[in-house]
Amino acid sequence: VQSRLLELLERNEPRILTATCDVIGEQKLKPAIPGLISLLERAGSELKNNDVRYAAAVALENVTGQRFGIFSSEWKAALDRGGLN
Repeated sequence: VQSRLLELLERNEPRILTATCDVIGEQKLKPAIPGLISLLERAGSELKNNDVRYAAAVALENVTGQRFGIFSSEWKAALDRGGLN
């Protein structure tokens, strides 16, 4: 199930992405952190979908306990520092 959720983060359909983020956040799947950060970036630039962007940010907050909102650069910096594991 976990590997399937990680695969779904690569999709482009907003409803699938938001639902996937919800499940990841509920299950607190730490392996999804890099994919969620990538999705947060994609949602703002490529997908241009604020619902997906918000869902990715909420999932990251639920998984990590950190609060960086929709700012992917902050999430990336925290991941690089090892502060999200």
